[in-house]
Amino acid sequence: MDFQISRRDMLKMAGCAMAAYAIGPFTSAPQIAEAAAASDTVMFNGKAIPVLCEADVCVTGGGCAGVAAAVMSARRGAVTVLIEQGISLGGSQTLGLVNPMMPTFAANTETPLLKEIVKRLTDYDSSRLILDRYGLSNCICFSTEGLAQVYDDICLEAGVTVLYRSTLVEAMCSKNKIHCCIIQTVEGLAAVKAKTFIDASGDAVLARLAGVPADKGNPENDGRNQPMSFRFEVSNVDVEKLYQYVTVQLGDKFCSKKPPFFYEIGYVYGNTKSKLDPFFKKAVQSGALTKEHCAHIQACTVPGRQGVMSFNCPELPNSYSATNPIEYAQAVQVGRKMQRELIEYFRRNMPGFAKAYISRTASILGVRESWRIRGQLIMTGKDYYGQSRFPDAVARSAYYVDIHGGKNGTPLKKGEYYEISFRTLITNEIGNLAVAGRCASADFELNASMRIQPTCIATGEAAGIASAWAVANGIPVNEVKWEEIPAELRSYSSEESNRPVK
Repeated sequence: MDFQISRRDMLKMAGCAMAAYAIGPFTSAPQIAEAAAASDTVMFNGKAIPVLCEADVCVTGGGCAGVAAAVMSARRGAVTVLIEQGISLGGSQTLGLVNPMMPTFAANTETPLLKEIVKRLTDYDSSRLILDRYGLSNCICFSTEGLAQVYDDICLEAGVTVLYRSTLVEAMCSKNKIHCCIIQTVEGLAAVKAKTFIDASGDAVLARLAGVPADKGNPENDGRNQPMSFRFEVSNVDVEKLYQYVTVQLGDKFCSKKPPFFYEIGYVYGNTKSKLDPFFKKAVQSGALTKEHCAHIQACTVPGRQGVMSFNCPELPNSYSATNPIEYAQAVQVGRKMQRELIEYFRRNMPGFAKAYISRTASILGVRESWRIRGQLIMTGKDYYGQSRFPDAVARSAYYVDIHGGKNGTPLKKGEYYEISFRTLITNEIGNLAVAGRCASADFELNASMRIQPTCIATGEAAGIASAWAVANGIPVNEVKWEEIPAELRSYSSEESNRPVK
């Protein structure tokens, strides 16, 4: 069974593809989302808002999950538009400098698009696959600029219309359906109409605007979110000198790789087993840094950029919430000051950093967890420890329950894993809405495992495929049965596919 597509849309896409081929790679993306007629408007707050474009599938949020959703939707024949508030695709990966992609610790988790992304990254900037626990080579160290280019390339080739500098404002709904979303553009407010919508915002923004219930934070800690980080990159680091001090002289074994292939330092405050513990304890005792500065220190080299290291810190105090706009803004100011103080101390005291300087700071904070929808199925920590399997599974993982500022879960053993049900991506309330990424339906504990980039990409692929399937078959996406889509058209098929869904 193939996806159905009209002759009109086929001709339109073919024409766009030929035009793009003829005019070369340095032009704008093929505009496959049909521009609305000049007279087409929707009423919003008593004003007539112009409809900017119409599509089969509209994806909100251009992070790794949103890119995966948009590309797979377009590749399955759906006219697709992707709304992104920045000017770079990749979200936390590129705008938040969240590097590397953490490993799933489970075999056979690399879904088709993830494999393609890694291959393109390797060709583009020699991104590195790092052997990790159990010998699995799925921890990917990359350059953010390279990844942003890869995402632009695959969207261009798939025919996705990307609307940069467009911020979601409202969802226009009736009869359990989203009819259009209102966005803020450089020209002002505009509307985007679509048959199916995918929320890949990370914060479940579209879903919440449409009335889908959502949870946030840890119920055992007054609903506080996991702490955020404000990442940055440092240039002019003498990585060899740093390696000689940390690994050779101190005997720290956090990273087993030698430069220039890969080098990483890591420390959690109070870890007396770490060889770096005296270095950071001295910093706190002298008053140069605080315990908050040293709560979580991690830095790794960047592929293709000699002398550059990406810092996964400072980890911001947990008093700043990812879901409170005032606290988020305060965290930015506090974090920028902490960045400067960390590097000033490194310059004075850490071999290899004498001439180093901050060359780039993230344009968004690193948010580990915010809102999570209540979908048709809410998965929990019990699914992790019980290694749940689902006939309608869209991904598998064994990444541990990684709770910053709290207690981590027990790692699964080699060969063990759990699966993620498609029903975590769809809702009961809105028929033509799917979600992808960290806002999928899970409790706080399981979200701490599901939130890593490879899993977000896998859920994005599934959401895009299911949305295109829904459009092609004229059904709401929340009525799609993932296990009934032909296996060759799915991104992941569970070994349980032949068992009925309960």
